[in-house]
Amino acid sequence: LYRLSCNSLEMQTPSTSAQAADRAQALSEEAVQLESSGELYQACICLADAFELIPQDNALFVRFRRMVDAYADQLRQRSEGIAAAALPGATGIGSMPGTVDLDLRFLNTKALRSVAKLSSVAMADTDSSAPSDSERAELTKAIMRSRTASTGYVASAPPSQPLVHFFEVMRRPQTMRVISERRVMHVDYAREELLLYHKEEVAKRFRFDALVSAELVPDQQAVSVNLAGDAMLLRMTSFAEASHLLAHTTRVLKITECKREGSVLPSIPTAFVTNWLRSGTVEKEGRIKWSSRWLVLTHQRLYVLRYATSLVPLNVVHLDSAVTVTQGTGNDQSFGINTKERTYSFRTLDEDVTESWASLLRDQCAELIPGLASAVITPQPMLELSGKSVPDMRTLELSFEDEDEDEDDGRGAALFATDSDQSPLYGELAADTIAKLGGCLGDVPDALREDVEQLQSRGVHLPKSLIDLVYTESLGARDGEGAGESQQDSRTADHRPAKVMTNKIRTLVSKEKRRFMEEGFNLDLTYITPRII
Repeated sequence: LYRLSCNSLEMQTPSTSAQAADRAQALSEEAVQLESSGELYQACICLADAFELIPQDNALFVRFRRMVDAYADQLRQRSEGIAAAALPGATGIGSMPGTVDLDLRFLNTKALRSVAKLSSVAMADTDSSAPSDSERAELTKAIMRSRTASTGYVASAPPSQPLVHFFEVMRRPQTMRVISERRVMHVDYAREELLLYHKEEVAKRFRFDALVSAELVPDQQAVSVNLAGDAMLLRMTSFAEASHLLAHTTRVLKITECKREGSVLPSIPTAFVTNWLRSGTVEKEGRIKWSSRWLVLTHQRLYVLRYATSLVPLNVVHLDSAVTVTQGTGNDQSFGINTKERTYSFRTLDEDVTESWASLLRDQCAELIPGLASAVITPQPMLELSGKSVPDMRTLELSFEDEDEDEDDGRGAALFATDSDQSPLYGELAADTIAKLGGCLGDVPDALREDVEQLQSRGVHLPKSLIDLVYTESLGARDGEGAGESQQDSRTADHRPAKVMTNKIRTLVSKEKRRFMEEGFNLDLTYITPRII
């Protein structure tokens, strides 16, 4: 009965068919003129209307898809990513969860039926007795379900799910002998709830007014919260993610306070992806087998979802320069993401798709710098001199700051309170001096020591580990406590740069593991047996 009804709708008299073909030809010619003038959106509408008139014309559909791809490229060039608000509206599919490809947003019900036939979508997935808008939504769902089931498929539009307010955390109750639990936290402003998910299921639910306090713990890249007496530490994968979560929890406290006082509520940021780069179907390696997953890549994050229509992500990966991206060789169509916490392995069935995923991920990891509040998205400030870019003083200091150093002598905050006193000349001299000090494996040359003294006389604060290298040697030469002791101090100074570099590498390798650092030792503590470290 469904096929008969469709055939009856598509049956046309010869004169009507000829008129439809003439109208479609006129719309196609109009699309060519619009394309030449750069109005790709209107050109897509013209070709969609033409395909609606003659839905059996496969060549016209291919031409329409190419125009849509050109329009998508135009949207990407206008900004750093396509936002859902910039996409054309479509009656009946605006509230659909998940991803709706850009071409389907231009097509009406009759054209969607033809696309469903071309995609071999089962007609049982649609309801012909439903109203036009409902049928359009059902057809769109069926087509997207068929497309996203194919590994390696890449979407042409951003997701419609509110993903931005999700955070992957390591939850640890602030009690003794409790193992941290990996959870996905959602700040739901619509329902005014804080939710902790475990594998898409709600593990804990709190009302906004249950949040008593929230405090940043910078040394652990975590946020300490108190939810109705339930104190817990939420450790993040980066300082930037911890800062984002703290901003949300602070806003939640402000909302509760404003409602209690009856004052104006603070503005709420959008939960929808605004800087989308790519979405697609891949296979993710599990403990036993490879499973199909849907990836959503933005400028800041990679979301891993079970399906394209899932409302809760399984993983939220923050991308910065501490994350490395690997790619398989030969017939291995896989790519991996290595973070401090874990390793993710994905694969597709096409070498070009794998290469494009790996390339985009590398670009995003190279753009962001971990550990700095300014590294969320903003680029690092630079001083221009003679056509060369020189990092500013604060950037140089932070990039060489010792990870094991917990104390701050306060000079940095006082020095870099204003940038007007920093001359580009001393910025270049500081960069050159730091590079030379880092390469010293023996005595520090007198000329280099004079440069250090000149920079310090101008109030420039160089990295402490490299300053100690200069003054350890000079103090050992001035003490005059005996030839033997002087030689020993000289040998210690000679090996100090290598030791500083070795300790730096050891800390990077062991990551967040607890280390033994005392009397010159810097060791990673590892359990040999349950009773022997």
